[in-house]
Amino acid sequence: MALVPADRRGEGAIVGLSVRENLTLTDLKRHSGHTWLLNRSAERAEVAEWIQQLNVRPPRRDAIYATLSGGNQQKVVLAKWLRRKPRVLLLDEPTQGVDVHAKATIHAPAREIAAQGAVVVIASSDDTELCDTCDRVLVMRDGAIVAEVAGDRLTPAELGRLQLEAGIVLNQEGMFA
Repeated sequence: MALVPADRRGEGAIVGLSVRENLTLTDLKRHSGHTWLLNRSAERAEVAEWIQQLNVRPPRRDAIYATLSGGNQQKVVLAKWLRRKPRVLLLDEPTQGVDVHAKATIHAPAREIAAQGAVVVIASSDDTELCDTCDRVLVMRDGAIVAEVAGDRLTPAELGRLQLEAGIVLNQEGMFA
């Protein structure tokens, strides 16, 4: 199971480390032998592969994470978990504060691992993102599911309507609270 948190700088990465260090932090054993020494060339090759696959800019493995744009930071956080091949991937506001091109790059691998059988859960306040990436959407209020939308009904307008409907609370006198 892997979580890509909404707060990529505070919870998703160590901002003072490099792209390489952040990306491989989730599985150091992969590139270490029986002596626990890292095989730097294997590590660099894998990092280069992820940088290319997710189009991280600048494409420098030793760039300090904090110097990257928000979208490129998010790509690094996503890559560090995708390399673990999770069976469950939780994405919390995965494209908040990223540009349109980064959004597409973030959505593509999420769709790909879902097609391979992984469960991908996206928590997002962006109705368009949910409609473009999800097979079904659950609308929640106070920790409870209040609606489920799928298929042709899965539109931003329908999600907006359901959110408003779920948010309408009446007090004891029948007045809006």
